[in-house]
Amino acid sequence: MNALPAALLMLLLAACGAQPAPHMSGAERFEARRDGRDYVLFLKDNRVEIIRLGHAKPGEHQQIRATMIALIPELTGCRLREAWLQGDSGEMRGRVFCPRAPPPSRMAPRTIPKTAAAGRGARRRRSPDASSDSDAAGSDMAEPG
Repeated sequence: MNALPAALLMLLLAACGAQPAPHMSGAERFEARRDGRDYVLFLKDNRVEIIRLGHAKPGEHQQIRATMIALIPELTGCRLREAWLQGDSGEMRGRVFCPRAPPPSRMAPRTIPKTAAAGRGARRRRSPDASSDSDAAGSDMAEPG
């Protein structure tokens, strides 16, 4: 019977992964490992939250904070607005500027090839109806006979 409370405790601890603040609900999640430490970053609109996982010893906090600041543009592709940054080496929140993609040309097709979104830091988005993209792309072409 003593194993049941220990198993329950382990289960509860396993469920305590990094979670964003409530106002970041639905944010895109990024994960990174630098200098033996794990970080989780959340991006929603022009807001960002980054969390360091694990323990930090005294004297390590300044370097950890610098690493967290460097990870924001690296993972998101967005520029950090440092005036909006607040927090410490455990958790930071701030605002970012993410350049918008240029508007599509009126003559260009509106579908994006799957390989275009595979670049470093690219934000992945799903089309509402993935099947319509392939149907529309091949509707003018006759099947080979």
